[in-house]
Amino acid sequence: MNKALITRWAWRWLSRTASIWTHIVRDRYGGAGMGDHRWPSLNTRASQICKGLFADRSEVVNAFVWKVGDGRSVHFWLDRWAGESRLSDLVPDIFRLAAKKEGSVFEFFDEGTGSWQVELLRGRLSTTETDQYATLMDRITPLRTLEGSADQIRWQPNATGTFSVKSAYTWWRVNGAGNLPRCPRFNQIWRPKVPLKIKVFMWFLSLERLLTRAYRARWAPNDSKACSLCAEPIETVQHLFCSCPVSRELWDEVGVQTGAWTAFTSLEEMWEAQPGRPNPTDNSLEATIAQTIIPAGAWTIWRTRNEVIFRGARAHKENMWDMFRGCVRDWGRFIANAEEVTFRGGRIQVTT
Repeated sequence: MNKALITRWAWRWLSRTASIWTHIVRDRYGGAGMGDHRWPSLNTRASQICKGLFADRSEVVNAFVWKVGDGRSVHFWLDRWAGESRLSDLVPDIFRLAAKKEGSVFEFFDEGTGSWQVELLRGRLSTTETDQYATLMDRITPLRTLEGSADQIRWQPNATGTFSVKSAYTWWRVNGAGNLPRCPRFNQIWRPKVPLKIKVFMWFLSLERLLTRAYRARWAPNDSKACSLCAEPIETVQHLFCSCPVSRELWDEVGVQTGAWTAFTSLEEMWEAQPGRPNPTDNSLEATIAQTIIPAGAWTIWRTRNEVIFRGARAHKENMWDMFRGCVRDWGRFIANAEEVTFRGGRIQVTT
C-alpha cells in the first residue's frame, strides 16, 4: 500500500507539470527533459523526501504509457508510446547504432513525407540488426504525430488511463511488492487485539528501531549508552527487552502468573513465544487474551524505562507487574469484551 501511495506522486509529477510543487522540485533537482531525464536527479544532496517519492521510478515507469499528440514531449527511444515496451528495449541493436539517441517523437517524424526518419551509423546490417530494423518500422509506420495536439500520459493498469491507488496496489502486487516475502512478524504484530499504538510499537520493536540509548548514539555519540534500568554498558533493543535483569524479573513473573513461556533470551525467541493467531480449535476469550501477553510485557518495559529517564522513577518488579496486569485487563475489557481478567494458578481467567 505504501508503494501504491508513493506511485501516486509519480503520476502527479508526470501529469501535473504546471503545478507549483513540480516547479519547485525541477528548479532544485532538474527533471524537465524527456525519457530518463524527465525525473529529478536524486544525487547525494537530494532531500530524503524527494528520494522517497521517486525511489521506485525505475520500476513504476513501466506502468506509464504515452498517447502521442504532437510528440514534442515524448522521447522517441526511452518513453513507452509505441506498444508495450520502449523502442530502446524492443530493438537494442538498432538503438546502439542510431545516429540520434536523444530526441522527441516529433523530431523523428517528417511531416512533409509522412514517414519516420531513423538514421543509423552504418548502412550494412547483420541479419539480427536487419530483423530488428524491420520490427522497428513495423511498429512505428502506422503511427503519426498530430500537430497542435498535446501529448498525454496514461496509467496503463487502469482501463480508463487515469491513476487510482487501487489499480496501483494491484499492479505492485503482481509486478513488484507482491513478489516480496510477506513480513514474517505480520501475525504476531497486527493480529493481537491490542490498541493500534501498541501494534505500531511492536512493529518498531521488530525492526529494532526504538529509540534506545544505543540507537540514539548514532547522532548523539557523547550521550550515555548505559541501560536505563540496570546500568549495563549498552542499552540495545535485545538487551532491554530480553536480557536486562530488571526486564527478566518481569518476564519471569509473567511466566509464573500466566503460564506463558517467557524464558526467551533473544528477540527471535520472544517472537516465537508470541502466538500469531488464536488456536483455531480454541475460540475462548482466554486464547484471545493470551495474544496480548508479549505486547503487554514489552510495553510495560518500555514505559518503565521512559519513566526512569524522564520522571526519575525507580523500576520495581511489583510496579511493573501491576502495570502489565493493568494493560492486559484494560485491553481485555475494552477490546475483547471481557468484564474481568485475572491470573490464578498460572492461568488466565476471563469473566464475561
